[in-house]
Amino acid sequence: STMISWSYYGEQGTIYLFGNRAILPYKIIYCLSAIFACSGFIKTDIELDNLAGIGTGVMLFVNIPICLIFAKQAMSAYHNYLARLRASKS
Repeated sequence: STMISWSYYGEQGTIYLFGNRAILPYKIIYCLSAIFACSGFIKTDIELDNLAGIGTGVMLFVNIPICLIFAKQAMSAYHNYLARLRASKS
């Protein structure tokens, strides 16, 4: 179920970023990645840990600048939400 849900999340992100034309290439890459992961190339837990570390590093490399760019906007929305919540309780 985890692979199915992450496939769906990735597909929705792909649609958002690249449009419907990118769904098939995404699905092909995703399925090939699953086959690669199960094919026996990764033999030890150290190799798996290294691969997971590379994936985490790529994710952080992309997401940290995005978080820094949108931090002010996110906090503004958060404070606006809290103000509206407090106003409705009064």
